[in-house]
Amino acid sequence: LDQTLIGNDLTISPRVQQAIQQAIARGVYITIITGREAAITTRYARQLNLNAPIICAQGGLIYDFRSDSILHDERLPVEILPQVMQAAEHYGWNLSFEMFDQMYLPRLSNHPQEFLDLLPAGHWTRVDDLVGSLSEAPRKFLVTLNSPADRPRILKEMHQVFQDTLHIVPTHPLLVEGLPCGVDKGRGLAWLSDYLHIPQSKVMAVG
Repeated sequence: LDQTLIGNDLTISPRVQQAIQQAIARGVYITIITGREAAITTRYARQLNLNAPIICAQGGLIYDFRSDSILHDERLPVEILPQVMQAAEHYGWNLSFEMFDQMYLPRLSNHPQEFLDLLPAGHWTRVDDLVGSLSEAPRKFLVTLNSPADRPRILKEMHQVFQDTLHIVPTHPLLVEGLPCGVDKGRGLAWLSDYLHIPQSKVMAVG
């Protein structure tokens, strides 16, 4: 989605829309695979009039936006959330949790403006109790860097804390994400391909 379908202005160009509609008209299934959650991704999927479910949360959620139904869903273990909070406080991480339709940030944080500019208006909020404000287990958490130069240090800290209990992956020059083990975009695409009975040899990913 980001830097493939949309640019820094978070809009889809007419040229991209035309190319996708031409592919769909030829019988090609088109989906979006993104780290973003379903609500914002659905907005783009509807704008493009896509003909397949979308793959969100780095592959942890496969959502049929046309029928408003979740087809596949993987979440962080609830018991690990206190450990995430303790580590964030200890190391000074800029922590956030992303849910189906909302990003949750602490009331006070040092998230850089460049990160906040990536969030669509109305899809994020600051709260006093980060974990207590979640209505259900999140699919992932994000640690936002103040500078790309911080990435090696943050990755080392996160691997030391979570070891093999989570999948830690850098997803943006300013982002490192904590995901359930086994979650990634490739596996999400493989799941959807199997669901649609499309051989993986007939699948092409662009990004």
